[in-house]
Amino acid sequence: MSSCHIARLLTALSSFLSLHNPNRRALAFKPLNSAWRRHTTTATMATMDSPSAERNKEPIWKILGPYLSAQVQKKEGKDDVVRVLEIAAGCGVHTLHFCEQLDNRFANSIHTAGGANNGEKKKLLVWKPTDPDAPSRASINNRRNAFQGSSVEIHEAETLLLGQEEAPTVVGAPVDVIICINMIHISPWEATLGLMKLAGECLTEDGILYCYGPYKEGGTAVESNMRFDASLRSRDPSWGVRDLEEVAKVAAENGLNLHARVEMPANNLSVIYTKSTF
Repeated sequence: MSSCHIARLLTALSSFLSLHNPNRRALAFKPLNSAWRRHTTTATMATMDSPSAERNKEPIWKILGPYLSAQVQKKEGKDDVVRVLEIAAGCGVHTLHFCEQLDNRFANSIHTAGGANNGEKKKLLVWKPTDPDAPSRASINNRRNAFQGSSVEIHEAETLLLGQEEAPTVVGAPVDVIICINMIHISPWEATLGLMKLAGECLTEDGILYCYGPYKEGGTAVESNMRFDASLRSRDPSWGVRDLEEVAKVAAENGLNLHARVEMPANNLSVIYTKSTF
């Protein structure tokens, strides 16, 4: 777990506590160490790096990419775009990598919006990254500013606090894909409840929720993940490696079906949920 992920999720916990106890002053969490590598020193806040995100971005893309591509292909030729919401986007390593991969694939498939008369180019996919941590949002935006894609548009990073009544308003229009990487185990259980509620409310009928991280199954996991679980709970009793069955149960309660479970490197899982249609 990189310092970037830990720092932004500590900030999320602080915001959550503040939200649910208005008489309590938000806790002022600090990074656990100063091992952040900054690419930009002239910006107000620098671009941060996440070694773990750099390691897992390609394995994640191999699983997530086909789902994103399928969403784009379904809307090609239509006056509509694929909308992606990224929750707890961290430093923006995943944001940039996934959008670059999509743009490389679909740059030649840009369709014309508003008819052939004005010739205005229309994006095929709009990506909205969110994170509760201001330095992380600045890092995302620095990467966004360097992105030169022609078929993908990256929105400026926003704050989204799961469980907050205003969360669907931040999301805006219904979204086709929600992505949540390495959040569920290092946040209070209420954040998972908020994630599934938001997905149930904001996903389109054929939309997907992609989650990545470590899980228990049947109440247990490999030894390294059990040690990780104990370490997380020692830092904060509200954190911990979650039981996949419990997470999937909450998803089902919000109209989401467990579609796929894929084993990933370092004892992680890719878990894909689809929106139920009744």
